[in-house]
Amino acid sequence: MTREWVLERKRREAEEYNRLLYVAMTRAKDQLYICGWSETSNVAPDCWHSTVGQTLKKSGKKLVKGSQQAK
Repeated sequence: MTREWVLERKRREAEEYNRLLYVAMTRAKDQLYICGWSETSNVAPDCWHSTVGQTLKKSGKKLVKGSQQAK
């Protein structure tokens, strides 16, 4: 395996991961509840929870700490 092959495979896996996340989230009809749990407050940047949080911030929604509700 070459380094390029490994990087390409990781890129394709991340692309598929994000596609599946998009499909799952767009199936909601009225409301979407997003829950997650971590032992620490630091969430990996490539975690789905980070992706959703960043998207909410970009949309002008704010994440309420504690209850973690977007308003």
